Amino acid sequence: MRRLVTTLTLLASALVAACGGLAITPVPSAAPSAVATSAPSAQGGPIDTLPTLPAGWARYESPGAFTIGVPATWLVMTSTERNDSAAETALKAKYPTYSAKIDTALVQMRDQDLLVLAGDVNGDATVSAASMFIKKVPGTLDLAFATSAAAAAQKQLKIGVPLTVQAMTKPAGSYCYDFAVDMAPTSMAGRQCLFPSGYYDVYVMTFLATVAQIATYSPTVLSLSDTFVAAAAPGAAPSATPAPPAITPPSPVT
Repeated sequence: MRRLVTTLTLLASALVAACGGLAITPVPSAAPSAVATSAPSAQGGPIDTLPTLPAGWARYESPGAFTIGVPATWLVMTSTERNDSAAETALKAKYPTYSAKIDTALVQMRDQDLLVLAGDVNGDATVSAASMFIKKVPGTLDLAFATSAAAAAQKQLKIGVPLTVQAMTKPAGSYCYDFAVDMAPTSMAGRQCLFPSGYYDVYVMTFLATVAQIATYSPTVLSLSDTFVAAAAPGAAPSATPAPPAITPPSPVT
């Protein structure tokens, strides 16, 4: 994941107002110590079914928050490894090559309260490896919230045209918008999706790649959002929602 640190740091500072601020060093990691087979409902019990995963994918869990499908070849770190020293030790034992980078990533996951950090270490990393990370921010998700977040992202990334907000059917009540800093093949591009937590918070999933890589990863990005299941079922959106708060992120660890 060669130049991904610069890419993620740029997006972190650019999307402060849009999603509560992120500043991380993207580092691959092992699969979580436990893979969800069912997801809790709003009442805390299991639900009967989860979205079917694409072939070659695995389901990961941020306990008490959500589950999501990720390609099985990706390296994934969840809040289990972030919070549990035994899970952290097992992860580094399984992937000793990445042990030092995992240490750095876990520090920044704790600092930024990231719930998932994943990367395609088997993809084309000559410029930037594709990555995905998820954070929870305050707010009640509706179209106004999503539009405000997209407008803040456009302004801070200095993109010349408004980002198109799309209402998604899976998961219900979610919104996504795509972005590209410019059309140069090596420029940063990706998608940010906003998922309702079911109460008064929003899960923000950010996928990053380059303009040249987007076509290759388009099916992956769609499947990432399709397989997301929050621990609580989405509730009714209010008629008006304040804009996402601006939170200044700390300096990234290098």
